[in-house]
Amino acid sequence: MDSITVDMGVARLEGEQDFDLGREHVKALRISMGNPHAVVFDGDLAPRADSLGPAIEAKVPGGVNVGFARPGDGGIDLTVWERGAGLTEACGTGACAAAVAAIRTGRIDGTRPVEVRLPGGRLEIAVDADLRVRMRGPAEKVFEGETGL
Repeated sequence: MDSITVDMGVARLEGEQDFDLGREHVKALRISMGNPHAVVFDGDLAPRADSLGPAIEAKVPGGVNVGFARPGDGGIDLTVWERGAGLTEACGTGACAAAVAAIRTGRIDGTRPVEVRLPGGRLEIAVDADLRVRMRGPAEKVFEGETGL
């Protein structure tokens, strides 16, 4: 399988946001990758994404993608609740936002690319000092066709 690198542009830090969810209080770092993300660094990933993702999405006008990230040895484990879609196997902009958030908060060393492990696979995210983000991952041909015109 081949891999491809994509310049994802410059991330925009939008600050911390507290979400009062009634039974729970959640703190997230907001990052824009051209679409809105809230990165949460606590708890068990998949169960929290499934239970808290919809509530956090609803607290932001227009919705927000919510990444539940756990930085650790060699990278970040990530589960994403995608606005309007729910739990997703992979989210490229979510992986980028999680890497930026982890680097900016000192949870991960940003001097080399960060491996982000999603349920659907792994991506490698490089973040420059100016927050320009490059994403590298597998590329596989999944469809071929032609138009009937």
